[in-house]
Amino acid sequence: MARRIAFLNYKGGVGKTSLIVNIAACLAQQGNRVLLCDLDTQSNASIWLLRLERWNQLVSATRRTVFSLFLGPPPPPPPGGVRRSGGGPAWARKSTPPRV
Repeated sequence: MARRIAFLNYKGGVGKTSLIVNIAACLAQQGNRVLLCDLDTQSNASIWLLRLERWNQLVSATRRTVFSLFLGPPPPPPPGGVRRSGGGPAWARKSTPPRV
């Protein structure tokens, strides 16, 4: 039977990523099928599981992350190929993206 386990804590630095990665690893070692969805904008669980080199390779090749799905399509580049700043929804143009 499929089960869903969710971890949520708005406070930073409490060990959420360490907890979920290690619980996922323990469940997998016991023979369970595990799907870990990393929706944190920092992607630390993904980096931890894929290793930094592989994560950088995937992101640089596709320039896409889960967070980018919420931004919408990028604005088209202007003539000359220089991209304008300020594309996407207003909350995405802030210097620090909101925590999911």
